[in-house]
Amino acid sequence: MFVMDGLAFASEPKASMKVLDAKAVNGLSRLVIFSTGGKRLFDASELTDKPAFKSLKDSRIFGAFSIDHDIVTWDNGEIHLDPETMYAMSYPYESVA
Repeated sequence: MFVMDGLAFASEPKASMKVLDAKAVNGLSRLVIFSTGGKRLFDASELTDKPAFKSLKDSRIFGAFSIDHDIVTWDNGEIHLDPETMYAMSYPYESVA
């Protein structure tokens, strides 16, 4: 049990997930490396129909991503996606040797 901000939780605190690196794959896909050690393939095409992410359809904006405070951002920080959501929307990546 732990207490945070005056609230008691029955579980133990979890370390927050971070994005350590991301590399362009193709189109709206990125290979993302998480602080958990996992490498996952993230496809943003599911997001581009939502108003907040519509500009990611522009390859210049999608290609110009950065990692700011362990979070992937686009369009000078106007668009961002938290690591937990990015992890949940991605797929395990197995490299071919």
